[in-house]
Amino acid sequence: MNVCCCFGSDITIESLFNNTSKQILEKKAWGRLILVRPFTKKLEANFGYASEKPRILNSNKSQFLVASLTKILTAIAVIKIVEQKHISLFDPISKFLPASHDW
Repeated sequence: MNVCCCFGSDITIESLFNNTSKQILEKKAWGRLILVRPFTKKLEANFGYASEKPRILNSNKSQFLVASLTKILTAIAVIKIVEQKHISLFDPISKFLPASHDW
């Protein structure tokens, strides 16, 4: 699995989506790709099957058992943003989620 964080780069969301889709198709991977540029665009696609037996095509409603995988991906993304000096690990969560002032 590859994780790509492109904050503030010149790459367009479309080219990132196209390149990632191409890699997924080449590797015959199954799953869902969603790329979001805040407040502007959302690109998404489904690949492969949601179930191998019986073969059910993957869709927007497919569910996958990912356990705690999202925690790892979130941590990697946050550390990348910290390395780029966009945020600090010491920033309170309320700076990003105003409704969370009690956290």
